[in-house]
Amino acid sequence: MNLHPYILVKRNVKLPDRRTSVQLEAYVWQSIDAILSLESIKFSLLCAELDQRRKELKLASSIRLFALIYYRTLSNHFHDEIGDGNMLHSPKSDNFNCFLTSLQQFSQYAQHAKAPSLGKPTPLLSQIQRLPRLLSLAP
Repeated sequence: MNLHPYILVKRNVKLPDRRTSVQLEAYVWQSIDAILSLESIKFSLLCAELDQRRKELKLASSIRLFALIYYRTLSNHFHDEIGDGNMLHSPKSDNFNCFLTSLQQFSQYAQHAKAPSLGKPTPLLSQIQRLPRLLSLAP
């Protein structure tokens, strides 16, 4: 993938109520792909979750902001937990869910974002909230 900051790459995404496309810089796509791989989450689920929270914020801006929050949250957590160790190769704490924490912070920090609904959880939140329990059942 080309890493020139001015090169925009477009991807299509299917949201629950529509199809749309998102244009982001190649480096941002690499960052998002890394998050999705680390968290074992599909891009469409991330977009659906951000779409519900973003209000007037554009989806592309929401994705950029989420990536920034995610990496900042990850960095802060591992700096507090292990000091100067390598945060990507250190084991995750049992009670820390970077993805869920980042979504919560996105809701707080996005200028026009709204808080998540307390009603029926979205498919992504249901999946994320089960992760600690599923990980504790793993051999």
